[in-house]
Amino acid sequence: MSPDPREGRLDVYIRPPILAFGVNAFDGYRQTRQHILSRLAQRGWQVGYTTPAMSIWERDGLRWRDAGWGSTSVSRDGVRIRYPGRMPALLHRWQAMDRMIVRRHARAFASSIARKSTHMPIAYVFHPMFWPYVEAIDSCHVVYHADDRFAAVPGSGREVAAFERALCERAARIFAITPGVAQGLPECAASKTVLVPNGADAEAYERASRSPAPALLARIPRPWVAYAGSLNEKIDFALINRLAFARRGIQWLLIGPTHGEGQLSRETRTQLELCRRQPNVHFLGVVDYSELPAYCAHVDANSMFYRTDGDGWWRDIYPLKLHECLATGRPLLSSDVSAVREFSEVVTICRSDADWLAAVDATVSGRDAGSAAARVAVARANDWESRVDRIEASLDALVAAEGHGMG
Repeated sequence: MSPDPREGRLDVYIRPPILAFGVNAFDGYRQTRQHILSRLAQRGWQVGYTTPAMSIWERDGLRWRDAGWGSTSVSRDGVRIRYPGRMPALLHRWQAMDRMIVRRHARAFASSIARKSTHMPIAYVFHPMFWPYVEAIDSCHVVYHADDRFAAVPGSGREVAAFERALCERAARIFAITPGVAQGLPECAASKTVLVPNGADAEAYERASRSPAPALLARIPRPWVAYAGSLNEKIDFALINRLAFARRGIQWLLIGPTHGEGQLSRETRTQLELCRRQPNVHFLGVVDYSELPAYCAHVDANSMFYRTDGDGWWRDIYPLKLHECLATGRPLLSSDVSAVREFSEVVTICRSDADWLAAVDATVSGRDAGSAAARVAVARANDWESRVDRIEASLDALVAAEGHGMG
């Protein structure tokens, strides 16, 4: 086995292919999996990605509408993506038939990516629901990337917990984004779990501060306080309502996809609707990833309005926007999320409405006590390249173990 002279990594020709399984479309809203897999591909790994087999329950959804009748494959950012077709679709009537469809989808995906490799592939799993797919692949290393407390998400049920337990028992490596997520995994995961927090494309967000402000912002009067990210159960919409009511002169910008009613609790749906009625709360929708840094770089303050109540899955998140927003140099305000506390020197942590209002007032009046240079420095120290270094070291260890007959 010859080393890569560029980085001291294993040579690309002896690396096993990566079979990645994720819930969301790879070319959709950019999340942890796209950041990691695209960078692994850039470093010479052969990477494939697929989503679950199509379900008949999706007939009225966008995924069904955009799919062909059969599976198709395309390349994005060096990753070979396999899109499942409408047929065969999971019917949810005959378990034996559904299991056969899952096996067929998993094996066809594995064959399309790994058929020319002499090495055992790595099944890189981003959600417990893919355990039946991993089971269907005859021989593979298993890596589980836990970027949420999936078993705690409402509606997950016992099946997700059982799948997660099976994944953790089988996995050679487990990556968890926070200590809380790691502690929520089954006991068998403890000895093989590595903490890998979310990172940032720091260069892109830092560069955006020197670009023009998006035209859409020019239509909204200042000052602007923005949140960028998925609008789902983790967002404290009640807090946003109270702040928007208390500060009518400030424009509150919510940038990102809004989850459907079926994915939100009744209380969250109620508060979300109240937000929509606020004249100074603006839902800007999904912004193309290439344009998103400019939005974060030109607002008066970025913010992370996360819930801190109860014991829901949101308690152990590591915000994807944390280091991205810091990279812009703009002030960043946040709820008291445990993962954010270690960055209190560059993030204003708010534990009450009074804290939020004081922080917003200071920021929009130019009295922010933080340093733009310090924020950027923290983002640079926590970019995606450093995170992928940690992941790649673990994957290379799997390859080395296989080479010594331990695979």
